[in-house]
Amino acid sequence: MEKILKPYTIIPESLYVQRDADKQVESIIADMGRPGYVLVSRQMGKTNLLLHAKSKLERNEDAFVYVDLSNIFETAKGCFQNIVDTAIDSYEKFDSVAEIIYRQRKELNDIPPHKQHTNELRLLLEAVQGGKLVIILDEIDALTKTSYSDQIFSQIRSMYFAARVNYKGFNNLTYILSGVVEPNEIIKDPKVSPFNIGQKIYLNDFSKKEFLDFLKIAKLNLNEDSINRIYYWTHGNPRMTWDVCADIESAIENIECSPNLVDNIVEKLYLKSYDKAPIDNIRELVSKDKELRNSIVEISYGNGKSISDKIKSKLYLSGIINYNDRDIIIKNQIIAEALSLGWIRSIEENEKGFINTALDYISQENYEEAFIAFEKYLEDNEFDEEESSLYYYYIGLAAFRTNKLEEASKYLEKSSFDKEDESKVFFNLHYIKGLVYYYRNMIEESLDALKIVIDGKKNDEIYLRALINYGSFSMVSKDIELKLKAQCIFESIAVEELPEKIKANESFVTELKSVAFYNLGVLANMKSDSDLATEYFYRAYEITNGKKASVIIALINIVDDYDERYKLIEGLANLIIDNKIKPSEINVEKPLDFSYEDFKELILLTFSLEDKTLFKRLVPYTVLLNYDSVAQCLYEISLINISKNHDWDGSIELLYDIYENRDNPLYNLTDNVKGQVIKLLAYTLDINTYPSLFEDYIECFEKDFLGKINFFDFGIFHKRIQDIIENKNYSKALYYVELIKSVSNEVSIDLKINYLLIYHHELNIFSYINDLKNGIAKASQILELSSKYKLSESELLSINNKNLIKKNAEKFLFIHTDKVINKQLNRKYGRNDKIKVLYKNGNVDIVKFKKIEADLKKGQCIVID
Repeated sequence: MEKILKPYTIIPESLYVQRDADKQVESIIADMGRPGYVLVSRQMGKTNLLLHAKSKLERNEDAFVYVDLSNIFETAKGCFQNIVDTAIDSYEKFDSVAEIIYRQRKELNDIPPHKQHTNELRLLLEAVQGGKLVIILDEIDALTKTSYSDQIFSQIRSMYFAARVNYKGFNNLTYILSGVVEPNEIIKDPKVSPFNIGQKIYLNDFSKKEFLDFLKIAKLNLNEDSINRIYYWTHGNPRMTWDVCADIESAIENIECSPNLVDNIVEKLYLKSYDKAPIDNIRELVSKDKELRNSIVEISYGNGKSISDKIKSKLYLSGIINYNDRDIIIKNQIIAEALSLGWIRSIEENEKGFINTALDYISQENYEEAFIAFEKYLEDNEFDEEESSLYYYYIGLAAFRTNKLEEASKYLEKSSFDKEDESKVFFNLHYIKGLVYYYRNMIEESLDALKIVIDGKKNDEIYLRALINYGSFSMVSKDIELKLKAQCIFESIAVEELPEKIKANESFVTELKSVAFYNLGVLANMKSDSDLATEYFYRAYEITNGKKASVIIALINIVDDYDERYKLIEGLANLIIDNKIKPSEINVEKPLDFSYEDFKELILLTFSLEDKTLFKRLVPYTVLLNYDSVAQCLYEISLINISKNHDWDGSIELLYDIYENRDNPLYNLTDNVKGQVIKLLAYTLDINTYPSLFEDYIECFEKDFLGKINFFDFGIFHKRIQDIIENKNYSKALYYVELIKSVSNEVSIDLKINYLLIYHHELNIFSYINDLKNGIAKASQILELSSKYKLSESELLSINNKNLIKKNAEKFLFIHTDKVINKQLNRKYGRNDKIKVLYKNGNVDIVKFKKIEADLKKGQCIVID
């Protein structure tokens, strides 16, 4: 079979996949109003884009002139002449003006280059006789390295202004430029008008649809798992997609394609030596550019949105990200693994060593990487004695800022400074210790550390932060005296009993006073003085201009008036929607900031309202909580509401909202979350009222979306089987019995007793359909199981229904045993044969036949094995 995906430089038209960029180029050439600028990294198919446009859009009367500017000329005149010469060499229609152009160059040798070029373009336009002259300039970034590049681009810019006014024929001339440089960087001289007239064309990777189109035209008929695996690795990068699929095309002549094959091909091509395009070029750029390295670290920690537009552009032009305004992420898994944090760390460490790398990260407040660098140093070294206290302080600080609290304590304890000579870092150390102890729930140690700072009475910001935290931490103590001391602290701050130099810092004073009034409100609420608490909370609300979530939520929870409460909820929701606040981890240094817990509480508050408008407006913003999807976020919030607030009704209503939106793309309901949501709903709600719930539950059960089998599953099957038996649909009931029994090997030992309910239903079915053989076996199994497991191991069985199940099995055996005894007696057993028997009292024994023959004849037991 002839290979389709061969190593081409220019992609054949038959294998070309159109993208949005193709439509943009087509629109620019149709309008002729301004130049197009293809802004793209290497190996993204820009040359093929340009040549495809020439092939598809050029009519007989047109001339699309493709010029590769990577061939540098010494002067602007040489560059201009090369553009015109390329046009003449490419089209016979220019033969009629070629002689005139060449003669004028000799006769008018002193004419300025831009004037000569304008005249030559007029002659070319006359030759196309009303057709379009499209000049495609590729690799313009090479041109920007010359001394004359500003002349070239200023000339192009002028063709859309004065030139068109003076000569209408220039309306039939347009340019398509392409390169790896931003338009605002094309013209270097700030005194020259910038090149800001071009329409940017971003050549992004294949979308999933475009990727599937490529597979179709490449005649690669692959299974869905393999297709998804290719897209997982390449995410539509044209060069990578082509190379991976070319190797797959060769491989599947002998073996079937599988995700494992795709992984092996990707590993071989890109992740061993890293010397294949475009990975080699990307790693080379990153290794030489600290800004790129820092931005990749930020992206890896989920901080892509904080990256500046300038760095975003650099990342795009390096081939690391797609140009997407909503988020900044590394564009595919191959590039992500090639630019791993480990590799970037190794570059930094080779350049500067572990200590300097760590200190750099500390200065950037990148505490995660700082901690890693310090720890790597300590694997084989010890800190220099002279610097050890400072370094231990920094690694302890880094550990605290990244929530490694035990490590923070360990390193901070190794740090010590002189109170007089090194006072600033001395008090900072004890302040951080106080915070670490608090988070570790070591309240007494925390207060002791903060008291050292307070007793120092430096009257600076650290002193006041220690003071207010001392008050806040005292509130969680059971010591009445400490709470009174906390109240005094907050009251003194509320009336601005502050050092003069602190009063000058208005924003800090506002922060202190708002925390003070908020905590005074909390203390008043503890004393059940809701009026005073409301007054304090409103003071905090006014000071913060109604922009601190904790204050607003405190008011929401204490205000009785419905309209006022709704107004507060709406105000907080609008702060999020208008992007004025964003949630973050709880921070004791900024206790009133909007936390993840505040946002979750707000979701519940808006959902509790009869009108769900605010809730629906907030739902898209739950992505700020860093869950994988909206559905997962709401599911987790519903569980928190059950465990924390014991609000089953509200949580079930929220779960049902997820269920109703299971096909809503915004919710992005994954199979696993769907299974858990449906499980809780099917267990809680009346299946007869919501029949589709059970059908969906069974579908999830059969597809293994439900996770670990638990007592909810037994409860759901119990209720459904019972309903079906009451409707006398015994075959269907047996189907569900077998279904829950099919996973018995996966059920934990402490849940096995719940099978008593299932076996009880199964025994009743056998009784109704008069299947004595299976009924006796099942009754025997019930009695054996009920004697084997303790009742306390089941959350579904009560004493009464366990006894009822056991008595039902005993009754069945008592009634029907005589019918089978004669059959068992007629079977030949040797006197010393060991057999398993079940007595009517439920006891099971394995004994020799001669010892139980008499009991068997009296009908006191039956053979069960």
